Amino acid sequence: MRKSTALIVTSIILPLLLAASAAANSTSNAPASFTKKDLDAGYDAVNAAAITLSADGISVTGSGAVAAGRAVIINAAGTYLIQGTLPDGKLLVNAGDNDDVQIVLNGVNLTSSTAAAVYVLNADKVLLTLAPETVNVITDGPAPAGELDADDVNAAIFSRDDLTINGTGVLIVNGSYRHGIVSKDDLKIAAGTVEVTAVGDGIKGRDMIAVKAGRIIVNAQQDGMQSNNDVDPGRGFIYFEDGVIDITAGLDGIQAETNIYIKGGSLTIKSGGGSAVSSNLPTWGMWGREMWMPASQAGAQDSPSAKGLKAGESIVIDEGSIDIDSSDDAIQANDQILINGGSIRISSGDDAIHADSGLIINNGGISISSCYEGLESTSITINGGTIRVVGARDDGINAAGGVDESALRGRVGQNRFRSEAYGEMIINGGYVFVSAEGDGIDCNGDITMTGGTVIVHGPTGFGNSALDYNRSFIIDGGLVVAAGSAGMAMAPSAGSSQQSLMITFSNVPARELVHIASSDNEPIITFRSSKAYQSLVVSSPLIETGQSYAVYRGGSHSGIEMDGLFVDGEYAPGMQIGTVSVSQARGAWPGQGPGAGQPWQPGQQAPWGMPVQPPRP
Repeated sequence: MRKSTALIVTSIILPLLLAASAAANSTSNAPASFTKKDLDAGYDAVNAAAITLSADGISVTGSGAVAAGRAVIINAAGTYLIQGTLPDGKLLVNAGDNDDVQIVLNGVNLTSSTAAAVYVLNADKVLLTLAPETVNVITDGPAPAGELDADDVNAAIFSRDDLTINGTGVLIVNGSYRHGIVSKDDLKIAAGTVEVTAVGDGIKGRDMIAVKAGRIIVNAQQDGMQSNNDVDPGRGFIYFEDGVIDITAGLDGIQAETNIYIKGGSLTIKSGGGSAVSSNLPTWGMWGREMWMPASQAGAQDSPSAKGLKAGESIVIDEGSIDIDSSDDAIQANDQILINGGSIRISSGDDAIHADSGLIINNGGISISSCYEGLESTSITINGGTIRVVGARDDGINAAGGVDESALRGRVGQNRFRSEAYGEMIINGGYVFVSAEGDGIDCNGDITMTGGTVIVHGPTGFGNSALDYNRSFIIDGGLVVAAGSAGMAMAPSAGSSQQSLMITFSNVPARELVHIASSDNEPIITFRSSKAYQSLVVSSPLIETGQSYAVYRGGSHSGIEMDGLFVDGEYAPGMQIGTVSVSQARGAWPGQGPGAGQPWQPGQQAPWGMPVQPPRP
């Protein structure tokens, strides 16, 4: 046979793997800004007030601060250079409304027997500057701070006003009472190394959390990071510009009341014990399937949320490296998710990426190694990027395929899908590979494809199909190769401008080659699936109306294999088992026996007696 045509290699597959389309949307101005003061970690050690902590007492040199028993009280604007160890004491800031206070931690080990070892009661802004080459440890006790408990002072470092952490040193925070670091206003981390361990949440900024750079390590029994302002629609967000962030959380890794913005950096999250502890226990029957949870598991929907990234509104990812291992949804937004770039790797016990209203992928790489469903939203648009969904226990990509268990799990403000009968999927570009136990591509409404590559391996069960849609699948460009079971198999709709072939086999074992070529031996595809299958759907610009195509099984190929599809190289023929003609029926049964090589008609039986669903108009 001739070498594989360069059209598929150069026009469809390789460009999508090597360079995805440019982002069509991106964040405009950053939602959080860092002032010169936030970024300037310098200080005047000579003129700063000097505070020395020790088990024998507290000494203060300079103005603006006093020692009161085992507490340091800062009551004016200025710079305060603190060093030493205090086994049971506190640092209190009670300055004026317009006062900026810089606290330089120059090798501090401060422990409080009650909550809030560092407590900012009042100031305009407090900067915690981590002096170079120092390690600073702040620890609170397991009990509330008496009168402070009534005001919900609940963290080792607690601030009622803006709090910024900068500098190049190390800050270690141990939240033994509840949380690690809490700001009731803005919380910014401009630089430094921050390590937080907490029995509650790790880091909380009510109005916002913004990270410019640095290294942040959080180990929290509840949420890793949280911004929870539910009053002001312009607040309650989390913003990452750069830095290295590593979070292990018993509940949500990162939770924002409104939005999450990721402009870059490296983000690693393990939430709820990871994907090995799945939160998805279906309690209802799903369309086309019989899946019911035993009565003994009733009430699972009340389990706490343990998502990787969770936003009450939207999530925007422009760049960055993101690794998530979650028991619940890995990335979930109650409104929209926009992915413009970056490298995202997910292992999830529930959905990998779930957006209630819309999911738009313009660029970047998404690799999903384990999940219940891969991508899920009412509306899904793929304009570019590389998407790999492997190990989906249900659908690989689902446009409004139903409300799964996570949608019932106490998500305040959570929107439900608009309708079980509504959904849309648009594929304009990109490279999509799916290996799923449920439907590979599932849409409760219409699918439109104008470009890109879609390859599906599976399912093997007759209650699912590689392609599944309720209304229409119009394909006007791109490449589709979808192998799966034949019981509910579907092909693109007859109204498409690009032609398709739907071939039904008695069975093709996993890893067996199937080759399709034109009547003059021009190759269309050479393919082998990682799973056994009975139905193969192929749509390509190379398929023409009125032409016949030979179908081969077996043989060998010398080219490069990408997800079962071969490019370049040559095919050494196996056995020709039939000929497929493009017709309005868009399908044929090659091989021996009744119907071999003939277009199949609605209601007709396959050679082995299994009813086959015809393509929907």
